[in-house]
Amino acid sequence: MDLEFFRRRLIELQENLLKRYLEISNHADDSPGDRPSDIMDLASDSFEHDLAATLSEGEAKNLFLIRDALRRIDDGQYGVCGECNGKIGAARLEARPYATLCIECKQKMERMSP
Repeated sequence: MDLEFFRRRLIELQENLLKRYLEISNHADDSPGDRPSDIMDLASDSFEHDLAATLSEGEAKNLFLIRDALRRIDDGQYGVCGECNGKIGAARLEARPYATLCIECKQKMERMSP
């Protein structure tokens, strides 16, 4: 397994998420003149804000997973399933380089979820 390939990929994903975070942070500081003027505008803006907050929560989770994956590379544990200690397949890591479970354990977990 080419660990440097995955390290570079994870660092790139991390940088993209941090850039996205900065974009969201900069837009959160709107001046009062930019605030909605009627209830319909407020409802629409509120929905968009909630959507952005949800996305940023998911992005924050991904950032944590990315940092954890970089740590696992350093510790020699990258590509090892956190459930069964088997290998996480290369195709899965290429699709989701911060995956912590092999595809079998991930599917098993999803079947057990309500």
